Parts: sequence; C-alpha cells; structure tokens
Amino acid sequence: MAGRWRDPPPPSAAKDLFPADSLGTLAVWITPTIRINVFPSGVEDVCFDFDTREIADGGLEVVGQFCRDVGRRLARPVTLSHEGDRTGVFLTYDPATDTFESPS
Repeated sequence: MAGRWRDPPPPSAAKDLFPADSLGTLAVWITPTIRINVFPSGVEDVCFDFDTREIADGGLEVVGQFCRDVGRRLARPVTLSHEGDRTGVFLTYDPATDTFESPS
C-alpha cells in the first residue's frame, strides 16, 4: 500500500510526509519532564528545540541519546536550539562521524 512501510519510512520519504512549506511542530516527550519539539520541514537535517530548564539529573544524556538515535536512523544531522529560537543552534549531532559539535 502506498505511503505505508513495515519499518519507519526511508529518509527520502520525508519530503512527502512533511512538505517544505509545512509549519507544523511535533512535540515529543522523551521523559515525563523533557519535551523536544521537532520541526519536520526538510530532508537535509532534523531540527529540534527544547527548554534547557527541563534538563536536570542526567537529562542532557537522555537528550543526547535521543538525538543520536534519530540521527542514526534517518542518516541526517540533528540540530538543537533553545526553545523558541530555531536560528540559534547550539549543538549539532553528525551521524557520519557520530559526534556532537558546537557551532563556532
């Protein structure tokens, strides 16, 4: 059936699932206290933002692992920014090198 996959859709399907002009946001609660906002508006990378005040007691490791899992699965870089400021990326995960980098 078109549009249905047994496994998660391939990265190339993202353009059909989330059009570039889409302004939608997907909120994902990765723990009971940490919400990450996903902006599925392109196929080059995956953009997230979150409220850094929600990070405590190992929360940064949880966010990092979530970004790593998504980046690896989609084979796309993952960018993190402060909630409400998608232009201010403070951390990027690169699945090609399996590293996190802070923009200069």
